[in-house]
Amino acid sequence: IPIAIDIVFRHQHYIDFIKWSIVSGLITLVIIIPLNHIRYNLFSKHAPIFYGSQPWTYYIINDLVNVNIIYRLAIVGIILIVNQLNFYIGWSKISGHDI
Repeated sequence: IPIAIDIVFRHQHYIDFIKWSIVSGLITLVIIIPLNHIRYNLFSKHAPIFYGSQPWTYYIINDLVNVNIIYRLAIVGIILIVNQLNFYIGWSKISGHDI
C-alpha cells in the first residue's frame, strides 16, 4: 500500500497505477481459478463427472499432447543420472577404487 500511495499521490502516475492494478487483478484471478475447480469437484451437489470417467489410454494420449517435451527430457535425464551413479558406485566397489 505505501508503494501505491507513493505512485498516486507523490509522483502522480495515475496511468501506471491503473495499469499495474489491472495486471495485479489478472494475476489474482489466475490464482483463484483452481479454487473454482476444487469447489466444483469437492463441494458441488452433483458428483464430478469429468475426471476418472475416461479409459486410461485417454490420459496417456492427453499427456503426450499437452505436456512439454522439456519436462519429459528432464525426467529422462534424472533417470539417466541415477543409473550412471549406480554404475559408478558398483564399479568402484568391484575395482576397489574410490569415486
